[in-house]
This record gives sequence, C-alpha cells and structure tokens, in this order.
Amino acid sequence: MYPRKDKNGRVIGYRGSYWVQTATGRKRKYVSGKAKTEAMKELRKVTADRDDGLVFEAQNLKLGDYLAALA
Repeated sequence: MYPRKDKNGRVIGYRGSYWVQTATGRKRKYVSGKAKTEAMKELRKVTADRDDGLVFEAQNLKLGDYLAALA
C-alpha cells in the first residue's frame, strides 16, 4: 500500500497492488481508495476473490463464460 500524490506532493489517495495468474501469465492488478483503510479493505476483498478463483480478464471474457462461472 502506498500513497498517491498530485504534482504538488499532496496525498490524494492510496493504491495497492496484487498479482493474478492469467492464461497469458502473471499480471499485476491495482486497487485504489481515497483513504488508506478504504484501499486496504478493497485489497483484502480482491485478494480473497482471487484466492477463490473469481478474477476475470474482462476484455477477453464472453458473456456465456461469465454466466457459467457464476453458476
């Protein structure tokens, strides 16, 4: 988790990263939030989803595949 700053050096939010395994290899994904606790909460949520197998590559995902994954 690290602070995001504007060009004047003021903290405008926080950002965290995590890795996912895709068909083409590992990819780094990011989450952001205005407060550090908000960003950490989102990071915990997406890493739990990743560990449960709920990470999708949206640009390559077909509706039928998405619906099948939900079932």
